[in-house]
Amino acid sequence: MRAALTETLQAGDASIGAVIGQLATSARTLQRQLSQEGTSFQAILAGTREGLARHYLTSGDLRTSEIAFLLGYDDTNSFYRAFKGWTGTTPDAVRSSRLPERLSRD
Repeated sequence: MRAALTETLQAGDASIGAVIGQLATSARTLQRQLSQEGTSFQAILAGTREGLARHYLTSGDLRTSEIAFLLGYDDTNSFYRAFKGWTGTTPDAVRSSRLPERLSRD
């Protein structure tokens, strides 16, 4: 499911409808399977977004607004709030913590 979600996020759609289209299953079946695993669509969506955000912040030169767009957020502020909720820190702090390592590689 994470792979399908990553694809749909990159296409600009983070909805369960897009994911079930990729997985060729019904929303109810997917929700039942996730429930059996003790998780939810929203939890997997948040985890996928967090992982991608960390990747984008530490391995590329994308602006924060571009990362927010790639993760399906309508605005940068929504992304900042979500990131702070996931990590307890800001995207800028994560990016700057990797700066000395990136400079030493150059």
